[in-house]
Amino acid sequence: MKKWEFVGTLFYTGYFPVYPSILGGLWGVLFILFTGARIYWEIAVIFLLFCLGIISARERIYYTEHPDPPEIIIDEAL
Repeated sequence: MKKWEFVGTLFYTGYFPVYPSILGGLWGVLFILFTGARIYWEIAVIFLLFCLGIISARERIYYTEHPDPPEIIIDEAL
């Protein structure tokens, strides 16, 4: 559970008290800046984040029984 929480909250950024979803979007912007916007890397990482987001959100929903956990912000980085 802990590793999926770490992934789904983008390194626990989802627990930040003010605007965690904006910080999740900044992770995505930083990724684009550091990869140099190479399309193959972007597609690969988007696919990876998509798969990890599904798994981590499913685990978090199972344990908290909340239909849309606000701390899961991995989808904001996409």
